Amino acid sequence: MMRSGELEEGDGALTSAAEAYATAAHYFLADDEVGLTARALKRAGACQMLEQAYEGAHESFERAARVAFDDNLIKFHAPRLVLGAGLALLAEARRGAGKVLDDKKAREAREQVDQRLETYVLACAKRDPLFSTGRERRFLCDCIDTTKLWAWDDFMDHVWNFDDVAPLEAHELNVLQCISDGIREGPPPALAKARREAADLSRVVELEEDAFVEVSEMVPQTHAEMVASGLLQELQEEEGKDKEEADQDEEAEFQFVHGISKEEHAKRELEEKW
Repeated sequence: MMRSGELEEGDGALTSAAEAYATAAHYFLADDEVGLTARALKRAGACQMLEQAYEGAHESFERAARVAFDDNLIKFHAPRLVLGAGLALLAEARRGAGKVLDDKKAREAREQVDQRLETYVLACAKRDPLFSTGRERRFLCDCIDTTKLWAWDDFMDHVWNFDDVAPLEAHELNVLQCISDGIREGPPPALAKARREAADLSRVVELEEDAFVEVSEMVPQTHAEMVASGLLQELQEEEGKDKEEADQDEEAEFQFVHGISKEEHAKRELEEKW
């Protein structure tokens, strides 16, 4: 099945290749070949990304990440697989973003995908400490933030910086290109108009005046008032307890250092003097 997938991938039949790789992963997993299972699922997800079947790619990469996380030898590859799954969701949310936001139902559907993506990143961070503190999560969060703000320049800066440290593969570059195109389309006219109205500096906005709140001044109690209220007696008792605890601590420290109590030590000094 792996050889069949490679041949079909070479011929450009990426959908059939992804199916072959997924079938091979089933066989590998049944034979407890965890490393080969994760590798086959990754190749299936890569083919699905190149075909822009992002929902299927997300499932393949997520399954590969789970398989890798359960094996001590390949668990360090899990964060990169989670990155692939997250980018697939992000591309699905941003596909045709300029047109989607004009339709209320489509906009609500995209918001659900956004919420699903943020929930997925949080769940993976709790599941895998390596992803939680790694560069993959930081890069994925940066991509999410910049796409929400339609900040194409910032998005490309993050992509360049990540690629400089951990070179991106062909399927990752392909999905990032799709996300980039969605950002460059810009927000739809309805959203752009709403933002211009929100940023209109010629509008006059009346602000509420600060309300004056009277604050009562606290006056310290006199000695007679403290005696009458019983507060002075409580303070004296607490002071006595603190002094007693300090004396006990000092005695315990002295006994720990010298091996005898202060009283016994003073008695011995007196005997040596006489």
